[in-house]
Amino acid sequence: MRPEIAFFDIDGTLLEFGAKHINPLVTEALCRLQRKGCRIFLATGRAPYMLPFSGEMPFDGLMCFNGSLAFNATGTIFANPLDAVDTGTVFLNAENLGTPVIAATDKDRGYTCSNGDLEDYLRFSPYPCPPFDHTRKQHDAIYQLTVPTCADIGTQLLRGTSRLAVVRWCDRALDIIPKHCGKAGAMREILTCALPIYTVCRKGSKDSHMPLFRFRKV
Repeated sequence: MRPEIAFFDIDGTLLEFGAKHINPLVTEALCRLQRKGCRIFLATGRAPYMLPFSGEMPFDGLMCFNGSLAFNATGTIFANPLDAVDTGTVFLNAENLGTPVIAATDKDRGYTCSNGDLEDYLRFSPYPCPPFDHTRKQHDAIYQLTVPTCADIGTQLLRGTSRLAVVRWCDRALDIIPKHCGKAGAMREILTCALPIYTVCRKGSKDSHMPLFRFRKV
């Protein structure tokens, strides 16, 4: 059965690790899939301003921050930022641990403090990341927190919170996202807002593979 909509991760899927641009052969394959009537969505942990291409890719929609924000050319499909109170708790926990946190809004990102782990991570992730203005914590919606560390400190960072979860896609850092979100939940939200029935194909990196399955609008 031919899929009507496909979700693709970026890192390790459309983009080889270490590469800066998507292979033209991959671009052509996606275009061929679209010409056959399949809608193409990106499903990534990246922010909208950290995508490895400009406007040449004809995606039908983008799902960023591990599923917390989805939009297309006409506007936002849904938005699920981090709980503000729990986010403030994570900032305090990280400060007590002496660990920097990168806070990402839908417009930009910034870090709370610096150390060697942060410097290493920013060399690996060369997108603008200035110091974070702490006065913005209470005003701007934060969609994802990234903690550059190889240590297993997720439990300590989430101490005192109830609406957040930790995901890790590489050994350099961990991401903090809404607890009841994630890419699979976001896919269901997108399909609920779209056509009644889709045959869905999801392609992702090693921790996000899924078999072919069907979603039905309820």
